[in-house]
Amino acid sequence: MSSDTLVELCFFDSKVAVETRSPELAGVVRTLWAPFLAGDADRSTSGIGTPTTVVEIPDADQPLTDQLSWLNANLNSTAMELSPCLCIHAGVVACDEGVVAFPGRSGAGKSTLTSACLQQGFDYVSDEGLCLDYDQASVRPYPRPIGLSPWSAAAMGERRAGGGVEAGEDWLLSAADLGSRATLPGTPQLRVVHVVLLDRRADIAAALHEAERREAIEALLTMSFNHYKRPADSLALVATVVAEARVSRLTYSDPHEAAALLAAEVSDPTARRRNP
Repeated sequence: MSSDTLVELCFFDSKVAVETRSPELAGVVRTLWAPFLAGDADRSTSGIGTPTTVVEIPDADQPLTDQLSWLNANLNSTAMELSPCLCIHAGVVACDEGVVAFPGRSGAGKSTLTSACLQQGFDYVSDEGLCLDYDQASVRPYPRPIGLSPWSAAAMGERRAGGGVEAGEDWLLSAADLGSRATLPGTPQLRVVHVVLLDRRADIAAALHEAERREAIEALLTMSFNHYKRPADSLALVATVVAEARVSRLTYSDPHEAAALLAAEVSDPTARRRNP
């Protein structure tokens, strides 16, 4: 395999080699997954002697956009499988105070809201995975490419010349494409300060209401990729994280309005009260 068609990535502490026959696709992968390039990625060791997972695109005769769509989904599932963390379906952004996480299933609007939050000055952690360290109850960033539907890309104003890459029916953007300072893997001790439960409706003004902690615990565990590997530890970890955070329910229609509301909340000291 030629060096111009092989891309070595590191998700958390595990190496992943992406093999493709297309130098063009390999270049796109290096751009979109730049925070995970071997040598810069988050790992506690040098990576010497650690297993390498090989991801080889099965149908190299497909259009590059379809290959990239397949690769995006496959790399995400590979990263979640390899992660030593508790990984939860969630949009995750950072502010000076810490991390704001909004758990939700695929199609719930996490990526769109994440993009809108970046436009409000939040920093990028992930549009897909809240990755919690079992020992420290801290967040390990997972800044994968943001995938937006055509509607979301248009609504965010992100489908512009030079910004992002078409991947199947979606539009993939790196944190750099979105003008965000990528929260690089290895950032120490990011803590969850706000868990936001999403309630998207038609034609409603954005509003935040206090929610019960048990709702947040249930949502985080329900949306987990891998809690089944360590069920008791996962429950204890989620309970610890939720106990330290504010818990709210966000009702909204417009992601821009919702992101502006979240930005106002984290910048207002009186809004950062603890739930009873």
